[in-house]
Amino acid sequence: MPANFPTADQKRHYGRFAEEPSPEQLGAYFHLAGTDRHLIYSCNHDHTQLGMAVQIGSTRFLGLFLPKSQWATVPGNSVQYVAAQLGLDPIQWSEYLSHKQTVYDHQALIRQHYGYRDCTDPAVQFSTVRWLYTRAWLHDEPPSRLFDLLVHRLKERKVLLPGISTLERLINHIREQASKRIWIRINHQLTETQRQQLQTLVTTENREQSALDRLRDGPTTISPDALKSALARIKALRQIGVSDLDISWLAAPDRFKKLACRAALSKAYHVDRLDAPRKWATLAAFVHVYESRAIDEALDLFDKLVQTRLTRAGQQGERKRIRTLRDLDIAARQLAKAGKLLLSLNPHEPVYLDEVLFSTIPQEQFATAVTQVDTLTRLPDDNYYEILLNHYNQFRRFLPSFWYTLEFDGLESEGDLLAAMSFLKGLEPLNLPSLKKADKQQIVDEAPQEIITAVWKPYVIGEEGHIHLHYYTFCVLLQLRDALRCRSIFAAGSERWGDLRDKLLSETAWRKVKTQVCRSLGHPTTPETVLETLEKQLDAAYRQVADNLPENTKVRLETGHLFT
Repeated sequence: MPANFPTADQKRHYGRFAEEPSPEQLGAYFHLAGTDRHLIYSCNHDHTQLGMAVQIGSTRFLGLFLPKSQWATVPGNSVQYVAAQLGLDPIQWSEYLSHKQTVYDHQALIRQHYGYRDCTDPAVQFSTVRWLYTRAWLHDEPPSRLFDLLVHRLKERKVLLPGISTLERLINHIREQASKRIWIRINHQLTETQRQQLQTLVTTENREQSALDRLRDGPTTISPDALKSALARIKALRQIGVSDLDISWLAAPDRFKKLACRAALSKAYHVDRLDAPRKWATLAAFVHVYESRAIDEALDLFDKLVQTRLTRAGQQGERKRIRTLRDLDIAARQLAKAGKLLLSLNPHEPVYLDEVLFSTIPQEQFATAVTQVDTLTRLPDDNYYEILLNHYNQFRRFLPSFWYTLEFDGLESEGDLLAAMSFLKGLEPLNLPSLKKADKQQIVDEAPQEIITAVWKPYVIGEEGHIHLHYYTFCVLLQLRDALRCRSIFAAGSERWGDLRDKLLSETAWRKVKTQVCRSLGHPTTPETVLETLEKQLDAAYRQVADNLPENTKVRLETGHLFT
């Protein structure tokens, strides 16, 4: 049982006036409608009318009849609010409390008139347990939240609240039964081989670290070796063999995740000592959930690794560019001097440009300046991709495992990128370094070229039309990173980087849980019933407003033309 359930605030407010009701609460619970006044005016005396009215409001507000020891705790603003509606003196409340038998008789009349029932009523018990179990099964809510929902439901259905410990025991029992049902269903899916594999997670020899302890921790650094370890972690979790565990029947996936988190936060020997259904369900949940989490963390690391290498290449390129600014300035000034000379010539006077130009600037200096400017200047969208080649060997540390460990899919618009990724994956078993250069180049030239953008084309495709494999790999990886970010490419089994459409309920899945969801929310399964109920509520609200108009001092009716 959670240590903070029920909370101190719930205990303080349950079945008693912990503070004065707010104006909104007075209007919702202590406002006297026509049916209330009919019962109130059946009393013969002013003090009994006031007492009956206060008891009606307090019963609606608290959900139970106040015991004798709390009669005097009714807030003064509640008594004054009721007395003002009846035109009575609030001081008569004290006189009413002196007639104890009258108080009890009025409680019996209120119970009969409004149809209040006890929690011990068999029909109430059945509907309450069914609703609570459905809620606990479909929603992963803390017990304190279930407590508030249950109290509100009992008040709505005019069921007198029992002692707080009764609801506490009921909620804990129902949540435990829902948890046991999950453990048993998961356990039934496991084979004996899978249980043996799960047992290896909590088995330790010579006081070494258990597999559970090793697999719960993800990468902590941004490096190729860290990504390689993260991919190995995914493989280790998959080898246990529960990746295909079917949890589609579980209406509240968060309960499954919390089960996995309990395993991750517990010592291995604590998990090993759990009862059989709970133990196997806990370990299976850990492997299933943490495999998805391991994929997320590996792709997070891939995203950060690509970004850091791009940033580092840009910084190195900028430092190199700064070192060449002096040569670029000299060459630019030479060309500027030549340009000024050409602009100063008379366009109508025939001259030999080379004689005029080279008489001022030697031809060798002019050629050197042109070469310097052409070499040192860069296009606006150039990102120093040539420096990425220095990091290619670092990427090769994890690329083979990256292509074969992770499975990618995407939208139709990303077909070219998926084809390029498949091509690079197919190169891994060919052992390209062992091939002759010509044979190797022939294989590489077959790479899909549709993904090569204008920025990458000068790098990827050489002067002779051959494809540079290293540049092509970086071109694919950077586009993969961008596609993952905008969710046009997604990784199978991933939570954050997966296909968002997988989280939507299909029509078949919705039909399976529709009844339970509607029941837990207190809604009928057909819209016609909802509309009929709303129609009746709207009609009753209009009639109540109309009946109270003569006594409502805050409403003023004016006759006349709206427009003059």
